[in-house]
Amino acid sequence: GLDWRIMIMAPVETDPRDTILPGDSMFSILIAIAILGVLVCSVLVFLLVKKRNQREVIVSDWRFMSAFVLACALLNASCLSFIGPNTNVMCLLRMWLVHFFFVLVLSLLLVKTYRIYKLVGSTFIHRVSISHAQTAQMTLPFVVVQAGILLAFTFVDPNKQVEIVESDGSNISHRYVCDHDTPAFF
Repeated sequence: GLDWRIMIMAPVETDPRDTILPGDSMFSILIAIAILGVLVCSVLVFLLVKKRNQREVIVSDWRFMSAFVLACALLNASCLSFIGPNTNVMCLLRMWLVHFFFVLVLSLLLVKTYRIYKLVGSTFIHRVSISHAQTAQMTLPFVVVQAGILLAFTFVDPNKQVEIVESDGSNISHRYVCDHDTPAFF
């Protein structure tokens, strides 16, 4: 009564499709687009600061607009985190950078839009004043909630390197991807 099990072992190369490495066609494109985005945003901030005494720029609230454009530059720069292998650190860094800077950009845009609505869109005749400090305080809840969500996922269900081996007949593929257990939020 011996039960024999025969295993056939064959070497399998790791599939690089889920990573962006030097030599990949997307490598240069990703770097070029990210750097172009950072440069365009940097030029816009420079022009806003340089022309801050012109009426059009004063009316557009150059300080808050500069913060928005700088946040856009950071969001563009965060795309560079997708370069390299899928390690636990890189998976977590990608999750944090993209989601955090996206919410920062969106919060600045929404608060700026709300502020303009309150200042010029009101049907009442009386003058409404919203200071820069009040405007900055309005963006904080968005950023704090996003940081809380990211912290919760960092400790409860972090985005980490997952090894996937797929077999389709004699074709076996091996790859590393960034993944987490729950599909919530991302």
